[in-house]
Amino acid sequence: LASADGFSSLIFGRDLFSGAAYQSTIGLPRIRAAFAHTNLFAGYLTLFLALPVSLALYHLKGKRRLLLTLVSVFLLLALINTYSRSAIFGAWVAILYMAICKKDKILMLLLAGSLLLVPLLVPPNIRQWANRNHSLEKILFDRDRLEIYRGTLNMIRHHPEKPD
Repeated sequence: LASADGFSSLIFGRDLFSGAAYQSTIGLPRIRAAFAHTNLFAGYLTLFLALPVSLALYHLKGKRRLLLTLVSVFLLLALINTYSRSAIFGAWVAILYMAICKKDKILMLLLAGSLLLVPLLVPPNIRQWANRNHSLEKILFDRDRLEIYRGTLNMIRHHPEKPD
């Protein structure tokens, strides 16, 4: 339901439940459904994506498998439309872990292939943004977040003692 709500915001320009407009970054609409931020919605999707994917791939048969495959694709498309790099990467790692645990070479190959396809399939806005940011560090991480990490590591380095 949350994914459908997110997609409806792309169609109607506003969330059906909260009435909030979708968020936009570098000219791309980022769906968030009724969540306060796209990254919160992306985290929610990532959390729930692993269950239907695993059931569809390894446990169910017939109509149930088809239904959960469709749900998985719908959730994945919603996740991609949040444009949350960390959540998309987290979902990718979770599915990779699943493939490794099940020794599913086909799924591992598909995941490896997805890494090769992503640069070709990203919207032009993302390519232009990536070209303006010449550092891989800046592309993969938010600049402010990196400063927070550096500051935190600096505090730990200067005060490594354990709390009481």
